[in-house]
Amino acid sequence: MNIHKIIFHRFTPSHGSPHVISHIIKHKFDEPWPSWKKVRLEVRDLWFEEFKVIYTFGSISIALFINFSILLNYFLMEKHYSWDSSQEKSMRQKGSLIFKNAMSKIRNGHDHATWILHNVQTILDEHWGSTDFQNKSSTTKANRTIDKGALAYCGGSISTSAYYEKMAIKLQRSSNAWEVIEKTKN
Repeated sequence: MNIHKIIFHRFTPSHGSPHVISHIIKHKFDEPWPSWKKVRLEVRDLWFEEFKVIYTFGSISIALFINFSILLNYFLMEKHYSWDSSQEKSMRQKGSLIFKNAMSKIRNGHDHATWILHNVQTILDEHWGSTDFQNKSSTTKANRTIDKGALAYCGGSISTSAYYEKMAIKLQRSSNAWEVIEKTKN
């Protein structure tokens, strides 16, 4: 089997499902949630429902989806598409990581957070400036500096398209989005 047929005769996006998850979170961020655990369960469920619609209707544009999400959700419920619990768990784990990284970038000034409402940003800034948060932050920083020997972090980032390519070589077939999510969820 020719590996070029596996990789290059299909679309291998550099922004797969993580890009979609990030887009959903950023467009529905309207309360001051400093962490994934603080996001209400109903909101996380809503985000997962939107994610399911986008991945069920693969070719639909995100703009179209946002405008017609209620109609599409109704259509999904009528068609009884099934998603197993491992897919939902993977999306939530990836969502948690994306959310944590987004908040870290905002807190450290690497992202100007134009997608966050001004009043929400003010509340988040107050939270991050609190003594309680600062103490927890310094404790976790100190814990990360402890030498862990072989467990010390020594790697770098790898793009989603690189994972698609590696998995295609390993599996000798095209990989799908769920396989990549399972591989990269931690």
